[in-house]
Amino acid sequence: MNSLRAIQSQFKFLTETLQDFSTMSIFKRTFSQDLDLLEQHLTKETISLTDCKTILTKLRTTFENTFNSEFKAHMQKYTRFDAQSLYDAMIFNMDSIGKYMLEITLHQQRTPQLLKHKEEMQTQEESFKSNPALNVEIN
Repeated sequence: MNSLRAIQSQFKFLTETLQDFSTMSIFKRTFSQDLDLLEQHLTKETISLTDCKTILTKLRTTFENTFNSEFKAHMQKYTRFDAQSLYDAMIFNMDSIGKYMLEITLHQQRTPQLLKHKEEMQTQEESFKSNPALNVEIN
């Protein structure tokens, strides 16, 4: 998924840019673990919307709190990179993952219904073909 790779790339940039910052190691460890956990959940055969939402909410909260309280000012003071652009991109990609999770879970819920309907239609069609009285041509 592109949004997940984008977050991983932005996270790498952030950790490399602010590697000397005192709270980076704690943020890096926490965010990295949660990001790995989200990736594991998103690559499962069946996605649990509740689990993914919980992890995504934790990622977003961790990022927003740390970024707004510490990283933003540090980036603006010591780098030439626009901190707000990084923030906006991370939030956009997290929102995209949330939309993706919703689409996947809706698809997972609809698939069994569609398969059941298809089986019912096939059964009706086979029943129609096997009954010669119903298989009469009208001229």
